[in-house]
Amino acid sequence: MLDASECPPTFGSEPEMVQGIIAGGSRRWSSPSRSGDDLDAGSSAVDERRINDKDVVVGIAASGTTPFVRAALGRAQALGARTVFLSCTAPPPLITDTCDECITVLVGARGGDRVHPAQGRHRHKLVLNLLTTGAMVRLGKTYGNLMVDLQVRNQSWPTAASGSSWR
Repeated sequence: MLDASECPPTFGSEPEMVQGIIAGGSRRWSSPSRSGDDLDAGSSAVDERRINDKDVVVGIAASGTTPFVRAALGRAQALGARTVFLSCTAPPPLITDTCDECITVLVGARGGDRVHPAQGRHRHKLVLNLLTTGAMVRLGKTYGNLMVDLQVRNQSWPTAASGSSWR
């Protein structure tokens, strides 16, 4: 969700170009949910976005077995989209045999219920950032190391030339 939200202001992409989908939708942010177990919701999420053969769908499941993610990837593949699976553990054969690409980011020994998932989320964020940045480079949203469609919407930093300084 975070990586998708950063693409329009950073690269000037349309908000629909990179979308974040989470099992359970906005409800997931406020309460515990078993929505990750809902196969129908995973397929429906792909259908609602009219995924087709011009799309790439990246499924993220720390354990590698989340039903929502498996169903979303399966439906996307049936619609002709390219599929990528990102997890913290080696994915099951069902995933490796059907996804176009699998990226496994191992987080090492478990450090407690909150530490282990947090390590995975940070590493997943890095991988997603690499994927979206690479895609934007291929789409011509950069020139060298410059983001050519960057949307500057905040106040600029004071400079010596402007007569302003930070105290």
